[in-house]
Amino acid sequence: TVDEIIKKVFNLPENILSFFNLYKDENVKPHNKSENILDKWILTRLNTLIKEGSQSLNDFNVFEAARAIRNFVGDFSTWYIRRSRDRFKSEDIENRNNALATTRFVLLELAKYMAPFMPFLSEHIYLKLKSENDQESVHLCEWPKAGKVDEEILKNMKETRRIVSLALEKRMAAGIKVRQPLKSLKVKSK
Repeated sequence: TVDEIIKKVFNLPENILSFFNLYKDENVKPHNKSENILDKWILTRLNTLIKEGSQSLNDFNVFEAARAIRNFVGDFSTWYIRRSRDRFKSEDIENRNNALATTRFVLLELAKYMAPFMPFLSEHIYLKLKSENDQESVHLCEWPKAGKVDEEILKNMKETRRIVSLALEKRMAAGIKVRQPLKSLKVKSK
């Protein structure tokens, strides 16, 4: 259990931070204004985490609020970061800067959310990302406030992920490696 928690909760935010630091640009300030669909989705996921986690804490259900971190960090790492890798290296400055700004914003807000549950990890992440105008410690910051939750984006991304999962299952059954390009892929639709 401890090994699973370390791999799925503690290591993933650290890995995201390390990846972000490879491409960071100190001139790019964190924001949540991007129009990129992946950025909108991760921001909606963040808002869902904060909204539901805050409600769980208000209901004295600490376990649910803490477990939500694992689910969010998994999505952040294995879906958002993995699908945004090329954006971080992109020649398209606006696209690259939006990926950097969104990732930094999400990491900062995640650190604030994680602070009561994982005080040392959240402090480590916060100190690596904060600007000189920010509080000196994550533990001096206000609890994050949830923004708008776009249910349509969540529904569409859930369906997209389901289709990707089905395609991966078919690849595995056919013995086709993930990195091998497919000539075609057909998906039935209504």
